[in-house]
Amino acid sequence: MAKHKHMDLKERYVIEHSLDDSLSFKAIGLDLGRDCTTISKEVKGHRVFEKKGAYGRPFNNCINRFGCKKTDLCPNCSGIKRNKCSFCGKCCSYCNEYKMEVCPRLAKPPYVCNGCPDRNKCTLEKAFYYAISAQYEYEHLLSESRTGYNITEEAIANIVL
Repeated sequence: MAKHKHMDLKERYVIEHSLDDSLSFKAIGLDLGRDCTTISKEVKGHRVFEKKGAYGRPFNNCINRFGCKKTDLCPNCSGIKRNKCSFCGKCCSYCNEYKMEVCPRLAKPPYVCNGCPDRNKCTLEKAFYYAISAQYEYEHLLSESRTGYNITEEAIANIVL
């Protein structure tokens, strides 16, 4: 196993494509020569959340969306006949019966929707692991941690006093 070695973009691409193929963290770790907990921490730490719906259906994460009969709650729906709020996605902020639903699959490995067979039908918030995004976050954090503090002499004098 690799020890104390930073992950590079190539390894992150392997993780992304392996998640797309629904491989386990253990299988990905074996492929990269890393511990499965390292892969798990990488995925959980760099996943990107997206509020997008499915093909032909907008984002809607209300737990009541399938049985809801409400109409005309928001300016987006008002005046349009036969347009139920359950098909809108923007009515959630206007509804007093709104309850957010979170996909239970995001609470357990692999914590992302990359390899989910239902992701093209799901209207809930999704989480994805993207290698490019993870690399950017890593580089930004690394750069930020090396910048130090910009303190003036006056500020130092105030701290000492």
